[in-house]
Amino acid sequence: MPRASNAPLSAQHPADAARANNAVHGDAVAALLQRGSLRGTALDGDWGSWAGANLQPGRALRRRFDYLLTGLGEVNAEQLRPWIAAEVSAQHGDAGAAQVLAVWDAYLRLLQTGAVERLDLSSDEGWRRAMATETTRRNAALGPAWAHAFFADDDREALAALARRSARGDDHASDSAAEVEPRAMALIEPPPAALSPSAAAARDAARVSAFGPDAAARLREQDAAWAAWQQRLADAREALQVIAASSFATATQRDHALDAQLARRFSGRELVRARAMIASDGGASPPAESQR
Repeated sequence: MPRASNAPLSAQHPADAARANNAVHGDAVAALLQRGSLRGTALDGDWGSWAGANLQPGRALRRRFDYLLTGLGEVNAEQLRPWIAAEVSAQHGDAGAAQVLAVWDAYLRLLQTGAVERLDLSSDEGWRRAMATETTRRNAALGPAWAHAFFADDDREALAALARRSARGDDHASDSAAEVEPRAMALIEPPPAALSPSAAAARDAARVSAFGPDAAARLREQDAAWAAWQQRLADAREALQVIAASSFATATQRDHALDAQLARRFSGRELVRARAMIASDGGASPPAESQR
């Protein structure tokens, strides 16, 4: 009959130690939900929307993260992470959990770094600079697609507040905030298609008038980054279609060729986003690891 080991956790097999550590963290989160400040409440949001095995950018995942983060003080982020992994793995497998955790880690870094400069909100121009700065920070941390999904509602509220604040001195003082807000949002978001030189110049002038020259310059950079990302996706889709139409001895060989093509063009979180976006529009894409 085997005897129970009295070896310390550090002397155990790494996999056993990890499972024991995760169980401790899971107990702490369970205590928060069952007996702590979150008892009697329902989990807000969800673990995201999915296209097959690929996580799609969406606000609901941020709501789930924010709900869990209200428990900080009773648990810490290191305890929440393995609990999130276990919960998502039960629904979407380990590959799905890895996608959610990549967004979780990026979101935490964004929250922990905070703004790098002191923002003056005493003037309309200060508000515009603050919004442009936050857009740049969020895009850098999360990528444009996730940043927009997580914070588009916040930006709309800020723009509506700015419109109400500046309406008395605005050229469009007779417009309601509800009318001003869509115009401002249309100037902030990247254009849906390439613009002619004259249209791009008119758009830039409108941005300078609405948000100031510094914010307009940051938005131009954001547009360029978004256009480059869209071009890379288009190139990848074309290359994948060529591979999908080629002859292979087995489906496994075809899948490996598709995988290799994406890995040559993207890495890290970009690879996850590219895989999800190509799958969501019906393009040829390799199956997720959990489906093989």
